[in-house]
Amino acid sequence: MESEFIQIRLSDGSICHVEIDRQFISGREKVSTNEKIFDFELVKNQIQKISEEFREIFSKVKPTKTTLEFGIELSVEAGQLTSIIVKGSGKSNLKITLEWEYK
Repeated sequence: MESEFIQIRLSDGSICHVEIDRQFISGREKVSTNEKIFDFELVKNQIQKISEEFREIFSKVKPTKTTLEFGIELSVEAGQLTSIIVKGSGKSNLKITLEWEYK
């Protein structure tokens, strides 16, 4: 795996270095930590929207305990930082655990 480090600006303004797989860099643009600092806001919004969608589902089935796991792969497309849901464990992209307690 050939990887590269990019800089990401978090919502508090701090900069974090993230390693991304070069296969997830699309287009002809060369990505380098010296060229651009990517904004994490788009990725943050995607994670929030995915979580809200599942929260809506869970509120209808009303489990007493819920666990949602998903992996995010960061990529750079058209000069923007984006995220892709990736395999976590097993053969699924999302792992969901719902529990109900009966008294």
